Amino acid sequence: MKEPELQHKLKNGEPLQMEVGMLWFDNDQQQSLPERIEKAAKYYYRKYGRDASVCYLNPEGTIIELPGKVGEIRILVSKKILPDHFWIGVGKPA
Repeated sequence: MKEPELQHKLKNGEPLQMEVGMLWFDNDQQQSLPERIEKAAKYYYRKYGRDASVCYLNPEGTIIELPGKVGEIRILVSKKILPDHFWIGVGKPA
């Protein structure tokens, strides 16, 4: 059985899915969550030549500092993402 794609509903009720993504691990607790996401986004751009537009992360331990966006990157949560991992890439409406 195929595992369903990660989805998140936008404020207008439209679902958002990851089109192309990269899994990034960063457990540096000396940096803030936005700094860690920015570091992943910079690497993503260098590797793929494209700006990331969405980043999924695990909700545990991030609730207090979870921003809705970091720059132009929409931040979403999913329990399917391991702690200290970021699934960052390009999102698309479902």
